[in-house]
Amino acid sequence: MTSNTTNPATSAVTMASLVAIALAVTLVTAVLALAVPAPASALPGDEVWRASYDGGVAGGQDQAHGLVFAPKGFLYVVGYAEHGAPAGVDATVLRYSASGSRKWKRFYDGPAHGSDRAQGAVADRAGNLYICGSVGRADLSTDLLLVKYTPAGRRVWVRTYDGPLHGNDSARAVALDGAGNVFVAGTVGDPADPMGADLRLLKYDRGGHRQWVRGFNPGAGHYLGISDLLIDKERGRVYVSAEYETTSNGWQWFLARYATNGTRKWRHDWGGADSDQAKALALSANGNIYQVGSTVQPPAVDSDAAIVKWTAAGEIADGWPLTFAGPGDGEDHYYDVTVDRSGKIHVVGDSFSGLSGANSLMCAYDSVGVVQYSSTYFHPGAQTLWKVACDRAGNTYAGGYSNEGGANPAYLVMKKANDGVSISWRKTAKESTTVTSGTDTLHSLAWRGGAYAGVYVTGNGDGDATEWDFFTIRFEP
Repeated sequence: MTSNTTNPATSAVTMASLVAIALAVTLVTAVLALAVPAPASALPGDEVWRASYDGGVAGGQDQAHGLVFAPKGFLYVVGYAEHGAPAGVDATVLRYSASGSRKWKRFYDGPAHGSDRAQGAVADRAGNLYICGSVGRADLSTDLLLVKYTPAGRRVWVRTYDGPLHGNDSARAVALDGAGNVFVAGTVGDPADPMGADLRLLKYDRGGHRQWVRGFNPGAGHYLGISDLLIDKERGRVYVSAEYETTSNGWQWFLARYATNGTRKWRHDWGGADSDQAKALALSANGNIYQVGSTVQPPAVDSDAAIVKWTAAGEIADGWPLTFAGPGDGEDHYYDVTVDRSGKIHVVGDSFSGLSGANSLMCAYDSVGVVQYSSTYFHPGAQTLWKVACDRAGNTYAGGYSNEGGANPAYLVMKKANDGVSISWRKTAKESTTVTSGTDTLHSLAWRGGAYAGVYVTGNGDGDATEWDFFTIRFEP
């Protein structure tokens, strides 16, 4: 007769054998895994990954406006998306890993469930994220919005600011100083003056406590638009760039420097007597500021791309401003600027001609204003470069849009070698593989080195049936 009683000693031996076998299998598997050839490396300009996000509303106009790096290869994409009733349009944050896996999404729906939008973002060294924009009120106007998130996606605090006249208030840019204080630049409106807007610069500590508010009023009926906010952390200087309408001289460039305690050190305007637009700022190692945009200098009627070098004292450096007039003598613009480690200034924009429309434009200057190169790139259909970045070797990465061959816009991303001549690669991309008529618009570009090297871009893609979506790509540099 067979016994059902188990011998403990036999059971122990059997268990030990099973454990040994499992360990052996694990080791063999690990060895085999190591022996598997690694996939071929991506070539420069190849897409490493792409990711889309749809808020879920059919026909929703979801737009990503900013891309911010975080530690360990993570990145944030911020903007706004339509999530349906009652939320409506919400300020939206996505966190991705370096491999393009979305780790979490968060959105802020204000108390009035109105139109809530994120326009800018910045992260600190620990990966805490600050987003700025606007939050809708019950009366359909907006307040300035600032929100802090932890790397895990926990919302730490929300701050809003309602201007003194309770009009449409909105933040455009956010930055951190060396102590972790948060600076927000935006505008406030007046319901009785719908065409006007005044500047607001606010400072908060890292705990969300407001330290001060500063402003500038261009005058009744005159509009001011924030274009950039930059902080010289080493020297404790805060710069705000804008363009604004004046009574006598049309639109002018605006640049103001503040101390971190809120004292305005100076404010200066620059431009001709027409529609002059200031778009971006960059800081040099010695504390000079470069501001770019476009200007109309009479008797000309079309704009030229322009760059101004400002000293820390608020003076225009000798030999500056500099302008660029394209070969077609049409409308020319600079939209973004950066300074590489050698001190070379890189700018991008577009240059119009009667024959080809808009051509993408890339230029570089040395620190005294000598042109290193100026290049326009023509393909059938309009092209514009909105954003620029440089790597440590001085190669230039630029992004914008192209509607080559008359198709609706696609992302345009390109790399120019540091010799100032060669185009290392040039790529166009659309979110949809079937809807060629969709409008895909790039809003942000950044270069990252080290273990997570790549050129990262985001904006809005045009999906098959989802209309606009967040559309993010990582390219091999």
